[in-house]
Amino acid sequence: MTGYIHVGGLIKELLEDQHRTKRDLGLDIGMSQGNVVYLTKRESIDVQTLHKIGNNLKYNFWKHFPIDEGKGAETMVTEREKQVVAEKDKMIAELQAKLDARDKEIEGLKQAMVKQENDFLKEINGLLKRK
Repeated sequence: MTGYIHVGGLIKELLEDQHRTKRDLGLDIGMSQGNVVYLTKRESIDVQTLHKIGNNLKYNFWKHFPIDEGKGAETMVTEREKQVVAEKDKMIAELQAKLDARDKEIEGLKQAMVKQENDFLKEINGLLKRK
């Protein structure tokens, strides 16, 4: 893996800089001290473990692995972004239509309640007049 950092060596340096032991790291990420010692000797580490270690050490290992997207990748991202935006816009329009339908339903219910309230008031007035 030429051109890449030695991830294990970097972890070892970070632990030293933070005055922490391999045992400390192991306890924090649910790994034995022996496994952490093994990791500090490895040139590469699986992504999930590196993510856990990075979170624990507050270090972004990914900055050492830049992506060469080249020409065309930008277009792919842009097309994907357009697709995501279109899907979100569609969902928003659907939700807005549902909200509008609910608003109409609520308005209808309010009118029915007002009518029922008026009918009750008329009935009460009629009863009061009879007394």
